[in-house]
Amino acid sequence: MIVTTGKDLFVDERGNYFIPIHVQNKEVQLANAFNVLAFESVLDQEYYDEHKNEKVGFTIANRLKARIELFKRNYIQQNIYPLEDLYKGGYEVAFVPVYEPSV
Repeated sequence: MIVTTGKDLFVDERGNYFIPIHVQNKEVQLANAFNVLAFESVLDQEYYDEHKNEKVGFTIANRLKARIELFKRNYIQQNIYPLEDLYKGGYEVAFVPVYEPSV
């Protein structure tokens, strides 16, 4: 398996999704996909007008669900792997804490 930074998704046994943000040899840093999308989102006037009175978390969760669906339907030529495949492939895995922006 070749891990692609920012493209592939990994899912753990609880259904949490992770995005590789740094790959070097057999070392991979993963960030929670929800967290990555949260830090990519920009709150400008257009966004505010479109999502006024919505909870911010729902908007981010919907973006993540849409991305996952695109992966599953092969509209995006990227992969979703079980997290355990990284360990089985001999990768050293590190997780970026939720409280730090990963992008």
